[in-house]
Amino acid sequence: MYNAEFEIEALTPIFMRGADQREAEIRASSIKGVIRWWFRALAGNYFGDDIKSLREAENYAFGSTSGRSRAVVSITDLSKNLDERLLPMARGFRQKTFAENTSFSITLQSHDELAIKLACISTWAMIILGGIGARHTRGAGSLMIKNIIIRQNFNFDLNYSFNNLHNELPSEIDKAISKIKDILKQNFNLKPGHKAKNTCLRYSALTPECARVYLLKNSYKKIYYESNGFSSPRSLMDDFENVFKKSKVPSGYRNFIFGLPRGNVKKRRMSPMHVGAIKTDTGAFLKIVVLRTNEFHPNLKNVSWNVIDTFLKNEVGATKIWGY
Repeated sequence: MYNAEFEIEALTPIFMRGADQREAEIRASSIKGVIRWWFRALAGNYFGDDIKSLREAENYAFGSTSGRSRAVVSITDLSKNLDERLLPMARGFRQKTFAENTSFSITLQSHDELAIKLACISTWAMIILGGIGARHTRGAGSLMIKNIIIRQNFNFDLNYSFNNLHNELPSEIDKAISKIKDILKQNFNLKPGHKAKNTCLRYSALTPECARVYLLKNSYKKIYYESNGFSSPRSLMDDFENVFKKSKVPSGYRNFIFGLPRGNVKKRRMSPMHVGAIKTDTGAFLKIVVLRTNEFHPNLKNVSWNVIDTFLKNEVGATKIWGY
């Protein structure tokens, strides 16, 4: 049995629910779903628009309705640091949550070496570039890896502790993409897919042509919201939201930046801009991952993707470190 344990600490509150929607619960099944999402984002570099082969590789590691998962995800050593915290972009609305500094472990197990490798790389991407729970694209649910314990001898050398984030993180992203591609190429009877040059995919993929990663240094003592009042921001997320509310982003694109449309769950489209936090020995940073797609939403034609990039560079003052 291959076993990998990611020891985790929450940088921002985790808004996650179980069967009882009134209570906060960190669920292994929900986290597994996010890990699968990041596998697709990484594997898009290999499969392109070959959705059938992408799904076949995904189901090999994480299972489907017709087959069990080879990679088992569980949550252990959870410290229940419960609180009521402000929801991002919610103007004072509070909800039960696992507050900052909550610690727990994400444990991955498998009898299959390929499955555990794919799961580990995707988990790394989820933590370093994304987050978990509700509003994880708006700053909630950001995580930090404190340690990784590998209990079987398989190669996993992705860095999670950075001295120079701007220089080191881009190479680690490239390494994660390369590792996924090598595993798929060498061990699966699945040929690489194709896509038209300079054309983005139909799904969110961390490809150099259609994705960008930005960083913004924290100039405040805390990361998550202190006031949510917008007039006097006292944290990194306060500052970001204050800039967003006052920015020159065209009104028709405000919802586009954080997902569309309001009020209709069936037509909902997740935000192409994933906002979260990342922490190093030198301080905390806002991380923004932008994932362009061939079509964002059927009700929004001729999307001007440069609106997001202009907003992040000119209004927020973030620095692009990776991507097109």
